[in-house]
Amino acid sequence: MIETTMVTAKAAKQSNVKYYGSYKNVKWKVYKSGLLEVKGTGDMYDKKKGPDWLAFRNSIKSAKIEVKKPTNLSKLFYGLEYMKTVDLSKLDTSRVTDMSYMFSGCSKLQKVNLRNFNTSQVMSMKSMFYGCSNLRTLDVSKFNTSKVTNMIDMFRGCKNVKTLNVSKFSTTNVTKMRDMFYGCKSVNALDVSNFNPAKVTDMTGVFSGCENIKTLDLRKWDMAKVKKMGSDQDRDEVMEDVEDRKFPTYGMFADCVNLQTIKWSNVNTANVKNMGFLFYNCCSLKAIDVSSFNTENVKCMAGMFSGCSSLKTL
Repeated sequence: MIETTMVTAKAAKQSNVKYYGSYKNVKWKVYKSGLLEVKGTGDMYDKKKGPDWLAFRNSIKSAKIEVKKPTNLSKLFYGLEYMKTVDLSKLDTSRVTDMSYMFSGCSKLQKVNLRNFNTSQVMSMKSMFYGCSNLRTLDVSKFNTSKVTNMIDMFRGCKNVKTLNVSKFSTTNVTKMRDMFYGCKSVNALDVSNFNPAKVTDMTGVFSGCENIKTLDLRKWDMAKVKKMGSDQDRDEVMEDVEDRKFPTYGMFADCVNLQTIKWSNVNTANVKNMGFLFYNCCSLKAIDVSSFNTENVKCMAGMFSGCSSLKTL
């Protein structure tokens, strides 16, 4: 029998505590100072409902998590837009399978130490750092991603991160990678040369808006199963989506304005249906090798090379 007892969050009687609650063997408090403190063993909240402390997001400015043996960290800090610092030094992640949306929307988060993170069991990193727009550094160099299947929006909107070391990432089991680095406009280099996206079907927006990247080495990329490399809409429809604040399906390299070289060869595009805005506004590219492209099944090529003002060789 699964225990489902959970104490509803309420104003605390202690003078220095503003809110508190519990779930199974975990207790949490939000202090008047703005500190969220979580202690205990096991999962911290019901996965479907999410953390109770998110109801008091406007009061949380920092967090300290001391929990052993949790399996789920999805939405742990989701939307805590006023949280600037977090201490995870005593968080056990060895059994965690889901880190999706973990820091999503933490727009004021300035730094986070993830060096001791054990990610060997994690299967989803979807939107893990989505919208962490104030982060300047992010060290994920020791992440074990061998079991990860979902990396959609993982670093999307991390617009101030300058260095992102993903060179040791394993993408062997990844099936979803859309918009992975979308809007990482301060990253000046991205080593994805050892990525193996053989199971990925959607590549739209993967590097879109990476404005400072100059070179991408994709020579080892197996793209045989990819169906989408770009938009299935024309430009007017895409802009309408932007105005309506929806998320447009955008080209794989769109708005990579300083990208000068894409190293790839024998790109298998036999299954690709959408290439709309694939190289949109890649205004520094002088040459693109598309000699191996098979466009037999492509239905949309709208704006594929639009804005490639320096292009001389195709």
